[in-house]
Amino acid sequence: PPWQKNHDELLNLYTKALNLITNINLNKNHIAYAIIYNSIGLNYYYQMDYEKSIIYYNKAIHVLESINTEHYYISITNKNIAQVYTELNDYVNAEKYYKKSLEIAINIFDRNNYIVSDIYLELGNLYFKIKKYDYALNIYKKALLVQENLDNNHNNIYKNEIYALI
Repeated sequence: PPWQKNHDELLNLYTKALNLITNINLNKNHIAYAIIYNSIGLNYYYQMDYEKSIIYYNKAIHVLESINTEHYYISITNKNIAQVYTELNDYVNAEKYYKKSLEIAINIFDRNNYIVSDIYLELGNLYFKIKKYDYALNIYKKALLVQENLDNNHNNIYKNEIYALI
């Protein structure tokens, strides 16, 4: 397929970037490694190679945790892992990683941040998908509350979608 060529080209570029930062002896715990690993994981996710995706997301988390256990990118990468598990229909692990992502995000940003709202929305979608409608409704309401608080700052990106889901 035509899109495969783009993913192969991206993977090639990410590999070159990894080689470059390795050759210049960049510290293995540098954020650049985490960003590249996460990008490779995302690339594999879009190719539906979920096992490789999880491997690279975990590499990114390992680097990030060596830098700062409360780095916002850890939250985002955990959310990415949850999305992979959702695609694999492994809803127990998906829920676990969404909750982990949410806990980190709330710890870093407090509750009024678009990343927190996004994670609530994704977790709500998971609950809806597995027919835990009461849980989904509760989580969607939390996402909406965050969006309403963000509305004053014009950072609202999901409010209408959440109203429709509720």
